[in-house]
Amino acid sequence: MNERDGPGERAVLTVEGRYRQIFQQNGAVQLLVEPSTGRIVEANPAAADFYGHAQATLQAMRISDFSLLPEDEVLQAAELAVSVGGHYYGFPHRLASGEVRLVEIYAGPLELDRRTLLHFIVHDVTERVEAVANLRKSEAQVRLFVEYAPAAVAMLDKAMTYVLVSQRWLADHGLGRRDLIGLSHYDIFPAGPWREVHRRCLEGAVEHCDEDLLTRADGSTEWVQWEIRPWREDTGEIGGIIIFTEIITARKLAEENARQLAAERAARKADQRAATEWQGTFDAIESAIILADEAGVIARANRRAQDLGARDNQALVGLPVRQVGPGPLWQKAGDLVDAVRARRRPESCQVRDPASGQTWELAATVYEEPGFDLRVIVVARDLTEIIRLQETLRRNERMSMMGSIAAGVAHEVRNPLFGISSTLDAFKARFPDRPEFQRYHTVLGDQVERLSALMRDLLEYGKPTTVEFAVGQLEGVLREAVRHCGPLADSAGVSVRVDVEQPLPAMRMAAGRLTQVFRNLVENAVQHTPAGRQVRLRAVAAEDRGSRWLECAVTDGGPGFSVEDLERVWEPFYTKRQGGTGLGLAIVQRIVEEHDGTVTASNDMGGGGMVRVCLPAVDS
Repeated sequence: MNERDGPGERAVLTVEGRYRQIFQQNGAVQLLVEPSTGRIVEANPAAADFYGHAQATLQAMRISDFSLLPEDEVLQAAELAVSVGGHYYGFPHRLASGEVRLVEIYAGPLELDRRTLLHFIVHDVTERVEAVANLRKSEAQVRLFVEYAPAAVAMLDKAMTYVLVSQRWLADHGLGRRDLIGLSHYDIFPAGPWREVHRRCLEGAVEHCDEDLLTRADGSTEWVQWEIRPWREDTGEIGGIIIFTEIITARKLAEENARQLAAERAARKADQRAATEWQGTFDAIESAIILADEAGVIARANRRAQDLGARDNQALVGLPVRQVGPGPLWQKAGDLVDAVRARRRPESCQVRDPASGQTWELAATVYEEPGFDLRVIVVARDLTEIIRLQETLRRNERMSMMGSIAAGVAHEVRNPLFGISSTLDAFKARFPDRPEFQRYHTVLGDQVERLSALMRDLLEYGKPTTVEFAVGQLEGVLREAVRHCGPLADSAGVSVRVDVEQPLPAMRMAAGRLTQVFRNLVENAVQHTPAGRQVRLRAVAAEDRGSRWLECAVTDGGPGFSVEDLERVWEPFYTKRQGGTGLGLAIVQRIVEEHDGTVTASNDMGGGGMVRVCLPAVDS
């Protein structure tokens, strides 16, 4: 400003100064550009910050230097802005860093320093343009996604008018290629109870169902899984609902089939388990059990029956009951089956097998079930041990009674017998040289000795069984018994052979009473063995059903036991030997049973009678 400037010019200059001040301090990117050349006349600091050039550098550049449009298009846009008094347009501008930004420019004419310039206000719209592009792309992608989604999807507005549908929706609901956009959902599907569900979801609820029966437009039905949720506008307000459906009929049928298969498998498994448990129970029964059909042919046999027949179940099935094994047991079982089949009622009997000494209780009954073939159930129960115990009990009761009587008789007879013996000895001493009395003295002496032996046996037989046991070795007992029998064997011309297996296990014993057992047995064997022959005493260790035993056998060299002897040999006072008391073996049996053992009589395969004593061993 100089002295020649008038008041008007000074006012203009003042306004221009204020404008330049605002221009420089404005936070928006601003440029002053010469329209005809595009040269930047002035740039504010915000422009320098945005473009990355110093203000001085910018003021030496043209707009076309950072615009990506051709220079002539840039100049045409500038002339248009001057001619119309202002114009908006967008250019891509390159910054000093090389980055390209999208800008929106307002260009308006401005009179400054007596010339017309373009005032550029530049806005960076890169993010906004990209956001709009992304939104449009997203909308397109959503449409593509919904249309080609593998699930059935429908997008509806608040009026329940279709906005978008997937091809799967059309296919699943039997709608072909029908265009649903703009149509009401309720014109396609009957509302029914769905209207209330839609109303709740339009109010913001999310609802779903894992299994539902859907009725199609053509009336057919399908099992579906569905979910309905609201969709929202940019403002956050609910714009409508989205319905997702998936037809699960095939899955439902597959699940039902799987449940049926699982139930069938479980039933089969339960049947197999029940069959296994039944078979295990069937085999665990100690009695022999056979199931026979109406023809008397075996259909099934338990483990005990298989053991008795020495064959497995497969070998027994198909055989007549009589062919399970030899002996009277199975013959009688076959007879019972025939009787039950004929009379249709249970039958039972007892069978004794003389060869094995076993006694069996046989029972047969009919099993008839509607829809099943007739079965005859045969049960064979081994009564041998029970009968043996019963016989032992009866024998013990009898022996106890007889023992009491025998002991009483022995005590009553001993005193008179002692008197007779003393008188006989005195008579012999009084008349030692009278040969005519010698014969009577000898006869009387023998009879007195016989009576004395009988009294000793009677006292032993009637003696109470209160004895003390101690662990010891049986071999010493055996050899002591044989030593006592030595004089008798020598006088009879019989040898005694002892065979003891080494080592024998120890046992609990009353040594004195066991010595008497084997002394009685060896003496009895010597008395039944002809001169020049041998008595054998053998002792071995044995094991039966997990228990250890000592097995001793005394075998004579005589003719052996008769059938009658085998049945009565253990009876008190039973004897066929001249001068015998009949109590020796009865005493043996009693003492062996005191030791929890067994004693049996039989005939040896090589000849001669044999008595076997089995005694329990002590665990080492």
